[in-house]
Amino acid sequence: MPNYQLPIINPSTTLRANHQSPITNHQLPDVSVVVPIKDEVESLPLLLEAISSTLTANELSYEIICVDDGSSDGSAEFLKEQAQIRTDLKAVILRRNYGQTAAMSAGFNYATAKVIVTLDADLQNDPA
Repeated sequence: MPNYQLPIINPSTTLRANHQSPITNHQLPDVSVVVPIKDEVESLPLLLEAISSTLTANELSYEIICVDDGSSDGSAEFLKEQAQIRTDLKAVILRRNYGQTAAMSAGFNYATAKVIVTLDADLQNDPA
């Protein structure tokens, strides 16, 4: 199992029976969007905006979990910065490239919604 460089929450934390977040005591989001990232720094701003605007327009609460899988183009640094600014973003940074399956698994570990949606970061599939 990969080592996480920047854990956002402790995956061993159990959720309460009323489905509230163990960190904030707020209701859990409707949707967790898990996005594995590998050298996608140029597409990340547009990707995050497209996801958030689409889910907001559909009146869904959400969290975006971006898992950096050993990027060397500045993607990890961008995600770390954005996670400090955005309340809807969790950045999970893997120490090295483990592959898409491991990145997805890491994202699932951090997801808190009952519904999990996966999305590629390259914008070849429209997030909307």
